[in-house]
Amino acid sequence: MIHPLPVHTVLEEKLRTKRSTQLLFVLLFLFYLLFFTPMLVVILLSLDFRAFFPLMKNNIWTFNVSAALIALLIAIVHFRLARRKTLEEILTQLGAKPVDPKDMYHKYFKNIVIEAESATGIRPIFPVVIPIIGCNAFSVEDGNHKSAIGVTEGLLARLDRPQLTAVVSHEAAHIVHGDTKLATTASSIMGAFDLMRILLGKSRGLIVTHITKKGYFALARPFLRLLAGVGKWITGFIYLAISRKREYLADAHAVDMCKDPLSLAEALNKISQKYRGSLTISSSYSSLFILSPLDSRLDEEDGFLADLFSTHPPVARRIGKLMRWARTDVLMVREETRKIRFGRTHPSDGSQDTSHFFANINGKWEGPFLPSQLLSMELFSPDTWIFRNSDDKIKRASDEPSLLSLFKQNTLGMDSGYQCPRCKLPLVETSYEGAPASHCDFCKGYLLKSGVLERIIVRRDEEFSEDEIERAKTWRNEQENVRGWNCNLPRIGCPICGKSMHKYIHSVFTMVVIDKCSKGSCGAIWCDGGEMEKIQILVEEAT
Repeated sequence: MIHPLPVHTVLEEKLRTKRSTQLLFVLLFLFYLLFFTPMLVVILLSLDFRAFFPLMKNNIWTFNVSAALIALLIAIVHFRLARRKTLEEILTQLGAKPVDPKDMYHKYFKNIVIEAESATGIRPIFPVVIPIIGCNAFSVEDGNHKSAIGVTEGLLARLDRPQLTAVVSHEAAHIVHGDTKLATTASSIMGAFDLMRILLGKSRGLIVTHITKKGYFALARPFLRLLAGVGKWITGFIYLAISRKREYLADAHAVDMCKDPLSLAEALNKISQKYRGSLTISSSYSSLFILSPLDSRLDEEDGFLADLFSTHPPVARRIGKLMRWARTDVLMVREETRKIRFGRTHPSDGSQDTSHFFANINGKWEGPFLPSQLLSMELFSPDTWIFRNSDDKIKRASDEPSLLSLFKQNTLGMDSGYQCPRCKLPLVETSYEGAPASHCDFCKGYLLKSGVLERIIVRRDEEFSEDEIERAKTWRNEQENVRGWNCNLPRIGCPICGKSMHKYIHSVFTMVVIDKCSKGSCGAIWCDGGEMEKIQILVEEAT
C-alpha cells in the first residue's frame, strides 16, 4: 500500500527543489556557453581560416562576442528542444515498452503504479518495462507533464511485492519533487556533448568532409573533442552534486509513502548485486535510475572519489540510513506493544525477555512471538527481519543463533553436509530426475555437483504444468532484446569447497544466470529457486 505524503512536506520540498533546480539550470547554461563558444570559434576558423582569422585578429572582441551570441542562440534552441522531447521519444531511447495486460508480473506492477497515482495525485503515470535481464527501475517526465515509472524484467522477477512497492514509491517521490523532469532535461543537455564527440570522431559527413578538405580539421578535431569531453564532465559534475542529495530525499519520502524502510533496503541490496543494464542503456540517462546502470563500482563504495564521481550515493550509505529509520520503527513498535499490553503507566512489562521476538511480516512488525510460534508461521523464513525484545538490533532470522538452531532441527536426518549460501541452513539430500542434488527447503535453491546439471536437463521425468511452461517461454521471449550481459563480482561462496562462485549465462537457449564454482576441480553449480526448473523447460522446448 502506498500512502500520500504529508501536504506540508510536499510544499516545503517543492520550494526547496525549485530553488536548487533554478540554480542548476543557470550553472548548466553558463557552462554550456563557456564550452560551445570556443568550439564555435575553432569550427569557424577551420571552415575558412583565411577569411575568419584576419577578422578575428582585427576585431577580436567583436568576433568573440558574435560567436558567444551564436552559441547563446544555439543554447536556447537546444534547451527548448531538450524540454520539448516527448515522453514517447525518451522511452524509445531507453528501450521501454508498455506493460503487457496479459502478463501476471506486469499486471501487479501496473496495480502498484495505480496506487502511486492515487497517493501523489499525479495522473496519468504510465507503467513501462525494459525487456532486459538487468535489475533496475527509473522514472521520467517530459515538458508536457507526462510521466512514466519503469522497471526491467529482471527487477520484476527478483523483487517481491513489498520491495517493488518501495521502489515504485521512490520513483513516485522523484516525480512529485520534479526530479524526473530535471534529470530528463539535464540528460538531454549532457547528451549534446556526447553527440559532438561522436560526430567529431567520424571522418564522414558533409561538414567534416568539407573541413577536412580545407586542411585544418586534422588540427582542430582533437581540440574540439577535448572541449566536448571536458564540457560533458563539468556539466555532469554539477548535476551529480545535486542529484545525489535528491536520491536521499527520494529514499526518505519513499519510506513515508510505503511505511517500509526494510523493503526498500532489501530492494537496493538486490539491485546492487545484479547486472543493472549498462550494455543496453545510454550513459546520459544513468541518473534517471534508482541505481546507476553503468559498469562502475563507485555506487558500491564510500569515500571521497565516490562522493565526487558517482551518479548516486553509495548503496551502503543509503541502506544504512534506511536501517536507522527501521530501528526508529522498532522503538515505536515496542512502545505501542507495551501500552496495549500493560497500560501507559506500567513501569515494567517484561518486554526485555530475550526469548520473545518481533518479525517483519509483509512489511509490518508483528509480535512479540516465542521462537516456536515464529517457526509455525507460514510466512516466516530465514530471510525474515526480526529483533529481540531486549534490544533494537534488526537482523535476519538466520543470523539469530537460537532461531538458526531451530531451523536446523527441521532438517535433522536429511542434512547433506552442505549449507545453503543464501539461508545459511543445512541443505537437504534429495533426488532430481534421478540425479543426486542438495535442496534448500526455504529458498528452494539447488546445489549440484559438477556434471549433474547436464544429466538433469537431458532427462524428461519431471513434469511441468502448462502455466509453468508458458511463464518460462514468456520470460525467455523477453530476453531477445538483450545485447550482452555483465555482473558484479560473485556474492556467494561454494557450499562444497568454499571458493567464490561466478555468475554466468547457462546457454543462449535459456539466458538463465546461475552461479558456478570458480575452482575447476570442483565445478559445483548453485541454482536459485526456480532457475533449474526454468532451464529444464526451455531446453526441452528448444530441443
